[in-house]
Order: sequence, then C-alpha cells, then structure tokens
Amino acid sequence: MRQRVLVVSLVSFPIYLLFAINTFLSYQLPIAASTSAAASVVTLLSLVALFTCRNDSLPGHLFTTALAVQVFGEMAVNGGMLAGAASLALLIVPLVFFTAGRHAVRPWTIVTISVLAVLFYLDLQGLLPENNYPPVAQQVDRVLTLIIGMLVITTLIFVFDNQINNALATLDRERANYRQAALYDDLTGLPNRRFFYQKGHELLNRPVEHNGKLMLLFIDINLFKQINDQYGHAAGDAVLAEIARRLRHCADDGYIVARLSGDEFAVMIDHIDDKEWLKDQQKKIRQIAAEPVIWDGLELKTSLSIGSAYYPDDGLDFDTLLSIADKRMYWEKSGRRDQARPELHAEPVPEQKQSS
Repeated sequence: MRQRVLVVSLVSFPIYLLFAINTFLSYQLPIAASTSAAASVVTLLSLVALFTCRNDSLPGHLFTTALAVQVFGEMAVNGGMLAGAASLALLIVPLVFFTAGRHAVRPWTIVTISVLAVLFYLDLQGLLPENNYPPVAQQVDRVLTLIIGMLVITTLIFVFDNQINNALATLDRERANYRQAALYDDLTGLPNRRFFYQKGHELLNRPVEHNGKLMLLFIDINLFKQINDQYGHAAGDAVLAEIARRLRHCADDGYIVARLSGDEFAVMIDHIDDKEWLKDQQKKIRQIAAEPVIWDGLELKTSLSIGSAYYPDDGLDFDTLLSIADKRMYWEKSGRRDQARPELHAEPVPEQKQSS
C-alpha cells in the first residue's frame, strides 16, 4: 500500500498545486484556489507520513482526505451537485481501499455518503454559493477535475497490476523452492529418496511395450563413519558433496543419480540390454573414489561398495529391486564375496491370456 500511496501522491501533488495557482492567477477566485491548495498540502503530508510514520494506513487516509477536500470543495464552490467533481466522489471509496486497506472502506463510505447528502440538500435549498467562473473556465475546470480522477485511477491500476505480477513471480519462485526442497537434497543438489522412488515407480508403471531393461545401483561410501568420527561432520559433508559431484559428472544421459540418505546413493539406468556394458559402468563408478577428497589440507581416502539389481531379471517392482540392490551392496561391503551372492527368485511376468 505504501508504494501505491507514494506513486499517486507524487502524481496528484503537482496537479493540485497547478489547479490552485491557475484558479488564483487566471480567475482571481481565492476561495476556489484555496480548495486545491489545501488538497496539495494534505497530499504533501501523506508523502511526509510515508517516510516518518510506521503506520501503513495513515498515508493512505491522508491521500484520500486530500482527494475528498478537492472533490467536495470543488462541488461546494463550482456549481454544487452539477459539477464534474460530483462523479469523482464515487471514486473515493475504491481509492481508499487501494491506499489505506480494506478496514478503511466502511468509515470512508459513511463519510462520502454523508457529505454528498449534505451537499445535495444544500444545493436543493440554493444555499451553496453561486460560482463566478466564466463558462469556458467552468468547462475547463470540470474537464481537469475528471482528468485528475482518471489519472489517479489509471496510476493505481498500473501500480496494483505491477504488484500482482511481482506477487505472482514471487509465488512461482517460492513454489520452485518448495519443489526443490521436497525433491532434492540440500547438501549435494542431487534428487532425494522421494524423487528417486517417484521416478522408479513411474518407469516401471509404463505400458508393457515401453518397458525395457532397467538397472539399479545401490552405492555406499566405505569408511565414511570413520571420517565423520575422526574429522567431524564438516569433513563428512565435504566427502558427500564431492562424491555426489563425481557421480553426476560420470553419469551419462538417461542416468538418474540420487542421494537416498546419509552416505547412501543410488543410480538408475533405463533401457539397458548389454550387461557387459553395465559391468563397465559399475567399474567406472567405482573409480570415482580412487582419488582422495581434499579437505582442509587433508586427503580423505575412501571407496565405494555397489550393489545392483536388474529389471525384470531380479524383480518386477521397484521396491523389490531396490531391496535386493541394497542387500548386494551390504554383501559386498562386508567382504563376504566367498558366500553366495543374494539373489531374488522373481516370478516371471505373467503371459496375457489369449482371447478365445
């Protein structure tokens, strides 16, 4: 609201002032000139209040008061209810809504209706003073009065529309931030567990004719707990961020790399037919930990344990695939390569019944 009051006050102040000067110098009508002069003074007070008062609604009330002084003063000294200013009285309530807020509408509605009723009664009784404007001056005055109202209304609409656009842009940014926070990991910038699960279920729920081979890799950083315990969480975060960067760097198009939790990462590769190629990819991923992570002048050495699962060979749903990849990763991490590798005997995809 303060921005709106600032704009319309800067627009209205010179107009009121010019009105006062023109009326006094051109037509020698000090009473009529004093109306516009008073309006310009109150408008100036609204500008002062903007910079000196913390109350958001006071500047708007002052600006509306200035408009009321101009409108009702014009009606009182320039033809009563027949003056062009009478139509501007209808703009007082919507203007106060824009400049002072919704709570100001009721009192200003009462004030506007009351003053209009009094002026209407005085006009019917012939108690309003006769204006001394020349006919041409009256027409010019009425036109200029209407121009003031239209200019102020247009300015307010422009400012209000601009504020709406800014608010919508801010809302879009906030939605993007919320989505980022909901689906991406803050530390590494990788998709999080929720994103990974959503994408996995989405891929496996595609129509059968679009489903191909799919591989999941479950990755764990070896010695991560020791690094955290010995050097602190800052060192652990540095390792996580660097491993995530290397995983993202080595991932080809079509890879989905995510941080599931702690030091656990996952990679999903769609439309795979060559298992030998997949072995090369796993070897490539293992090599990203060959170089130590440099942190605070120290070389933090670690390695990766990887478990894999294939669709549809190892399972037909995403949770099953991720579970067996997790078990195979722990099998490798524990060094039990002499024991039987965890397997899942998945049921074959049921054949569609042929219509008889």
